[in-house]
Amino acid sequence: MKLPNWAPSWFKPLVDDEEQGGKHLHPGPLPRSGDRSFLSLLFFSWYNELLQTSRRRDLDQEDLWTLPAGYSSEDWARPIAHHSRLWEMMKGSKLLALYAWCGFLRLCSELGSMASPLLMNQMLKYLSDQSTVFAAAHHHSYTEGYIIAFLMLVAAVFQSLCLQHYIGLCFECGAFARSTVMNLVFGKVLRLQSSSIQDISSGQLTNLMTKDSAKIQEFILFGHNIWSAPFTASWVIGMLLSILGFSATAGIILTIVLIPLQSYIARCSEKFRSETLKYSDLRLKIVGTTLEGIRTVKLSAWEKEVEKKLHVIRQSEAKAIRNSAVLLSLNRALMDASPILVALATFTIYTLLGNELTADKAFTALALFNLLGHPFTVLPKTISIVADLKVTMRRLHALWDQEDNERLHMKEGGEEREVVVDISHASIGWHPTQDDVLSKSANRPRVAARRSRAAEEISNVVIKDANLQVRRGELLVIIGPVASGKSTLLAAIAGEAPMQGGSYQLRGRKLGYLPQVPWIKNGTVLENICLASSSSSSTQAEEEFLAHVVRVTALQDDIESWPQGINTEVGERGIQLSGGQKQRIALARLLFARPDLYVLDCPIASLDSRTARFVFEEAIMKTIIESGATCVMSSNNAWMLEHVNQVAILSRGSLDVKSVSSMESTVRDAIKSSTGLKEEEEEEEVGGV
Repeated sequence: MKLPNWAPSWFKPLVDDEEQGGKHLHPGPLPRSGDRSFLSLLFFSWYNELLQTSRRRDLDQEDLWTLPAGYSSEDWARPIAHHSRLWEMMKGSKLLALYAWCGFLRLCSELGSMASPLLMNQMLKYLSDQSTVFAAAHHHSYTEGYIIAFLMLVAAVFQSLCLQHYIGLCFECGAFARSTVMNLVFGKVLRLQSSSIQDISSGQLTNLMTKDSAKIQEFILFGHNIWSAPFTASWVIGMLLSILGFSATAGIILTIVLIPLQSYIARCSEKFRSETLKYSDLRLKIVGTTLEGIRTVKLSAWEKEVEKKLHVIRQSEAKAIRNSAVLLSLNRALMDASPILVALATFTIYTLLGNELTADKAFTALALFNLLGHPFTVLPKTISIVADLKVTMRRLHALWDQEDNERLHMKEGGEEREVVVDISHASIGWHPTQDDVLSKSANRPRVAARRSRAAEEISNVVIKDANLQVRRGELLVIIGPVASGKSTLLAAIAGEAPMQGGSYQLRGRKLGYLPQVPWIKNGTVLENICLASSSSSSTQAEEEFLAHVVRVTALQDDIESWPQGINTEVGERGIQLSGGQKQRIALARLLFARPDLYVLDCPIASLDSRTARFVFEEAIMKTIIESGATCVMSSNNAWMLEHVNQVAILSRGSLDVKSVSSMESTVRDAIKSSTGLKEEEEEEEVGGV
């Protein structure tokens, strides 16, 4: 079969980049620990090639490694998806063990930092010892000095390596945690009842996927400061007191005062910087508006007024810039002067108390004061991050506490005429909505236990005592007046609407659902049809089937008329497409997925009569039914009754299933009386690309 001109380029054999001049690195899968040498792992030298490439040019996606097995968010989310609390998820995942290893590396790094001042103290004592000078004059051994110097080198290298591996592993844990939370939130939203989705705004979901997941990642990066900062600060204070005695309290108090003062000045400077940007935006907006309406400004002689307004704004902007610069300079001066002020205050009091200040005490104290600054810098930020994490956890728990739809269980089947859809004595409807579920729940204590769906009652019953059986290879059409429950029944079959009482069973491997309002992603027509298909796994058979799907959904003429063909961008939510084109692209996506059971909600309602007949005969009858698949759809077109096996009539909350072969005339009359449609009604497709 020869492919049309619009055939996707990713079906063609891929050309090796070496034939194109070797543009990309293609490093392949990320090397595992066992594939890298010890020194390569220790010093991160396996990363050198990528860094060298980034120095020469900007990196592309093709330059990066592919994730090895077990590194995807699905692999991390799958074992913990059944938990409803963040801590339970942590306990049930390997992330906790990995984060504990991060804590061990942080402990080693802190111990290395603590060892450096002690070794410096020993070295200074050794150098100041008169016996050392005497030994040097008589060419005696320097073994002790060499040992101390070597230990200082080992401590510095050990501390640096542990710190860098700690940071790298924390970033890895943070990325795992963030992607896992995003995966869990996305999966939860897909499982939510429709009533719950209506109560959650898109802004709340966006914040959960972006800001809240980023807060969890930030906590993982800074979380170990909760214990390491007090641990290090306590040890340093103890060492200072043991070396300098009571005099060390002056330096400690001054350090505790200066660090928050610097943080406060930085926040004030940031505030003035924000004001600067606000005034700058306002000034540019006025200038732009003035230039756009320059004729009106000239005719009205408003030049002086505009100039005065700009002058006032510019003065405010300059004042904010001046204040920000002064505060930044002050903060920089405090930062540079802090070690000197701390040392001056400490050593002054120490000498005034009659103590002798030696080199080993002075330099060791300076090193300890430098070490004391970091804990007092990061601890306030960590406490703020923990507070943000609590809010994030309440918001996530509020989402996870929402009820899911009944999980759709499809049993494998192989019999030719077996029952695929079996609904018996079930009530179908919707749960009541709750306003602002997330925002209210986020400010309340977490729910003690989730409600059992078995104990719930559907308050808005649409269909009572529903009985429906559809066999493999059959086509069932649901008809009824407006708001009779056709979409509700189809949503219930697809697992999107709750059922209560009775029984419900499905057989098959995969179900495909096309709602009345089709979903279109922001991308090309090809991406909307193929969706999850991979270019690397495409075959000739897939290529031919795609061409067939495009033909039977009457998209071929549209694609050939578009300048970019099947690679035409459809815009946000398919804004470039007409209603009929959206419907046919969504149907093509469903056909390309090849499910066993098709659930279609008015799939041809947006099409004109000629196109509707063509799509029904080619896509539904020949592609779906003749392939042995089962189709349940809603429609109010009388002309298709000669092709269907059963008709389900909805009226006043009751469901009546009839066989068309035995009661065709009765069913036709019911359609006409309930919908008011004629035998042939043409609805011209509106809009286009």
